[in-house]
Amino acid sequence: MGAICGIFRFRSRRPVMAEELSAMAGRLAGRLPFRDREEPVSFRSGPLGLVRIGGNETRTPEGIALWDVERTLPFDPHALREDPPDLRGDGRPWALASWDGTRLTLARDPFGIRSLYVARTPEGVLFASDVSTLLGSGVTPRLSLGALYHYLRQWTPQGSETFFEGVERLPAGAVRTFPLDEIGIYFQREAQPSAPLPPAGVERLVRERLTAALGKRTAGVERIGIELSGGLDSSILALLAVDVFPGPIETVSFTFGTAPAYDETPFVDLVRSAFPPEHRFRHHTTVVTPRDVIETLPVLLERQEEPGLGPSLLAHLLSCRAFDREIRVIVGGYGADEGFLGHFRYTPHILRHLWRHEGGGWWTGVRLAGRQLRALGVRETLRKIRFRRHRIVPRLLHPDLRAHFSEERSPGAWGNEGTLRRLLDWEEKMYLSALLSAVDRLFVSEGFYLEAPFLDLLPWARTLPVARHVAGGWPKSLLRRAFGELLPPLVATRLDARGVMPLGRWFRGPLREFLRDHLGAVSFRERGIFDPEGVERLLERHEAGLDLSGALWSLLCVELWSRLFLDRR
Repeated sequence: MGAICGIFRFRSRRPVMAEELSAMAGRLAGRLPFRDREEPVSFRSGPLGLVRIGGNETRTPEGIALWDVERTLPFDPHALREDPPDLRGDGRPWALASWDGTRLTLARDPFGIRSLYVARTPEGVLFASDVSTLLGSGVTPRLSLGALYHYLRQWTPQGSETFFEGVERLPAGAVRTFPLDEIGIYFQREAQPSAPLPPAGVERLVRERLTAALGKRTAGVERIGIELSGGLDSSILALLAVDVFPGPIETVSFTFGTAPAYDETPFVDLVRSAFPPEHRFRHHTTVVTPRDVIETLPVLLERQEEPGLGPSLLAHLLSCRAFDREIRVIVGGYGADEGFLGHFRYTPHILRHLWRHEGGGWWTGVRLAGRQLRALGVRETLRKIRFRRHRIVPRLLHPDLRAHFSEERSPGAWGNEGTLRRLLDWEEKMYLSALLSAVDRLFVSEGFYLEAPFLDLLPWARTLPVARHVAGGWPKSLLRRAFGELLPPLVATRLDARGVMPLGRWFRGPLREFLRDHLGAVSFRERGIFDPEGVERLLERHEAGLDLSGALWSLLCVELWSRLFLDRR
């Protein structure tokens, strides 16, 4: 576990001094957990200065390459531009910087799990594994209105945007070189169309590939932790780990006290009961309360350095704190929904795709929609598939700002005529990449590594016919069939339909005063970002019974983030 940063003054050619590089390394080290704060390793060559804390490196007579993970990378980091590697089926995190004597090359892993930020200066460029290191190196914190608008529509900024004007996030799978400032997506993530398979062949391949991915990611590890939600993905990983991983396994789940509709404990208990009695495992249940939201949300935003992807991240932060400190690797089911079509918001696009391109499977799509309606009800189903954020929250912007932005629709919106492939490409490159990066940052801040075995299967799974993913009208049908014998029947046949956190209730009850204190504060009104009257109407509609907790959560996070990074309080 590590981090990297550096300075390249290719315009002024002014030499980088040891003192300023040391100060930058000190700010970077302060963002790492205490047990991972190794002695910084620096490299200076005229206008260039590089630093790594932890991680690894290779040196040649011409230059140096350093990266932020301890393992050896599966390609030559010095030949990224000339010989881009084929990383299909490799979803492990890394970020690197390489110097060949004339060019600085920056790169991120294909899924964008590890973060790498770049800021241009009059003299050249700064880069670091986090934004705070750049802010302490002369970058002025100013809000990027474009990033804010995209966040309000879709939970995440677009492309290379960050919430800080003048600071860019290197896109997932990108390679960027200076001084020419060239950028391109070089790492291959697309799998070639698979050969025709017999009806039972796909399930067998899913089992074999996921088993191999889990074994590869836990090799040489003494103990592992698993986030066990009681859903399909985490349950598969937990039970599969019993056969793959020989050491102790620790599982953690979370619940919400007096909110039984959000309680996954019965399903978690079913999975735990399927563990062999002789296997060594420990389980801990974290109870998330409104008080945790008040105390932990500022910590979450400070570590994320942006408002974040939703309330699920807060639950992830609290649950990972429950793991034993001797554990270094936490395994999660990230990427399963995107690879095996598990999100409910995909349903209208799946129906359209089956009708237009796989005519024999349209009845399967109808059964999928019907099953979803029975599980959620009409109102909740429409809320999930219409992606309502793209309509509600941007309209709360101050009228002076609203006029600067178009009303383009989100790729996940009902009625968008984009293809299913276009939606899945957006989900992978934008939403999934942002989620993986956010969770990785949380885990690293607590001293853990994130491993997501489903990422190794994602490019291959995307090549399979859609009808196979929803066979029988079940989302993630391939996973259910491949691991049906391993899972308890109630887990194998459930839909992961429950909400993440009972914010709707809490914003009308124990968190009402906390919410109104922030959205009605003088600082919130004087910023001129949101329309105070529109926000007040939103609060009143929510308190009258309409669940607008997602929009209110976004506004609350923007205000708290602004206090932390713009007001510096």
